[in-house]
Parts: sequence; C-alpha cells; structure tokens
Amino acid sequence: MVDAGIAVSRPRLEKVLNDIGTTPFKYVVNTHWHWDHTDGNAWVHSVGATIIAHENVLKRLTAVTRVEDWDYTFPPVPEGGRPTVLVKAKYTLDFDGETIVVKPYAVSHTDGDLSVYFRKADVFATGDTFWNGYYPFIDYSVGGGIDGMIRAANANIDSVGPNTIVVPGHGPIGDRAQLVEFATC
Repeated sequence: MVDAGIAVSRPRLEKVLNDIGTTPFKYVVNTHWHWDHTDGNAWVHSVGATIIAHENVLKRLTAVTRVEDWDYTFPPVPEGGRPTVLVKAKYTLDFDGETIVVKPYAVSHTDGDLSVYFRKADVFATGDTFWNGYYPFIDYSVGGGIDGMIRAANANIDSVGPNTIVVPGHGPIGDRAQLVEFATC
C-alpha cells in the first residue's frame, strides 16, 4: 500500500482492501510525512504492515513539527505509527510477483519524499511531488523548496513511459503527458 491516508478513512479502506483479497497487509510506503499520508500508519501497522519511509519521515514523526503555512504544530505520533524500514537510497521489494522500486527524491515537497514504482503493473506513485490539476504546496518549514520540486518534476517525467499510470499525491490519476504539463507550467 502507498500511504496510509487519514485514520478516519480506515473503515472505507478496509472494505476496499478486503474486496481485493484477504491477504493481510505486508507493507505501507509513506511518500512523505504529512498527516494526510501518514495518519493511518498506526492502524495499518496494528494489522501487520511494516511501515517504509524516508529517514526524515521518522525524524518528523518523532518530533514536534510546525508547518507555518498551515499555522499548525504537529505532535509526535505514537510509536506504532512510525516507520521501521528507512530508505536512504533506491530500495527494491519483491512482493507477490511484483517488483516495487522505492526511490528518494532530493529535497522537494518536503525533506523526505519518496516515489514508488510497481514495475509489472507500470504504476508510478509520486506522493506530493505531483499534484494533478493543482498548484502544489511546498513545505518550506521542513526544507522543501521550488528548485527541488522542479528537479522532482523532471525526475518523474524521466521515470515513466507512455503507458505508465501515474498516481499523484493529490488530484486524479494521470499519465506522462500530465507530468510534462505540470513541469512546464
């Protein structure tokens, strides 16, 4: 699973996941630390998932972290909601016939962003380095920056082919053409 979402979504997520199959959770990859991507970590972990994230996600989730643009201070999350497998470089998982490639970006949306590519399915999840149809939020409070977002946008384009399904952090499912449009506006 890519990102655990917000905890109140648990009943809907469990229903959808149970409709797909009864195999218990094995992994969840956090594309970055923001609450709308990690708030569900604790419940996903409680049903057996290993949480994989950039090392700076652990840093943000274990400390008091302020996001000035939101005028909000996030408290540390409970231990069960923290990642235990930390990604510093390209990380590959082989799971149920699928190869999953997790790669860190340089500082971009935050200081701890990851992409997730499902090789066989040809699905690429960008986290919040791509907002399909929306101007992105850049979290300057934790080191994010426009130059890094530009590098991430270009890296995303280089990472996909003409038939790749692109899953943005926000907005509808996209494709390579929409990544190019995002990078050039």
